[in-house]
Formats: sequence, structure tokens, C-alpha cells
Amino acid sequence: MILFFHERKEVMAILMGENGRPQFIERLERLYCETVRSTLTSSENHEKYYLQEFVLTGVISVIKSWLRNGAVETPEKMSQILTTNFTTTPSQIFGNDFDLS
Repeated sequence: MILFFHERKEVMAILMGENGRPQFIERLERLYCETVRSTLTSSENHEKYYLQEFVLTGVISVIKSWLRNGAVETPEKMSQILTTNFTTTPSQIFGNDFDLS
């Protein structure tokens, strides 16, 4: 997916940019989430659903930021960054003061 966006970064940046097409972004997000969810085990667990939603929208948000900033990093570097995000806790990113309560 990242390689696909990188190969089309100019067009994607326009479509996802400030004056872009919100419908395109919404459809892209929906398709991505549906595609990923179709590969996951179905669950009636609402907590798991929300955690998945958090992860999926986070990936989309990072890719949108990357494209809006000119897709300077290579697709390999972005894959590494996303992988690190999955294995790093909020406390490690924001410090020990991170508290949602």
C-alpha cells in the first residue's frame, strides 16, 4: 500500500490535500478498513473493534501526513515507522506523564 501511494505521491497529495476531495479520503479509509478487517478473525468484542479502529485510522493518518509533507521518506522507511508504532507504547512516545484518565 505504501509503495502504491509513493508511486503516485503527487496525485495522492492533491487528492488528500487541503483542497482535496473529502469523499476520496473517506472512501479510501473505508476500503482500507474493510480490507484489513476481512483478513482478521471476526469478533463481537467491542473493545477489540475499537482498538482495531484506532490502529487502522492511525495508519491512514500517518500516510496522509507523509503524503502532505511530500513523501520524503522512502516507502521502506515509512513501513519501518509504522511497524515501530505498533510496538511502542504511548508512554514510550510521550513520556511517563501520559495518562488518559
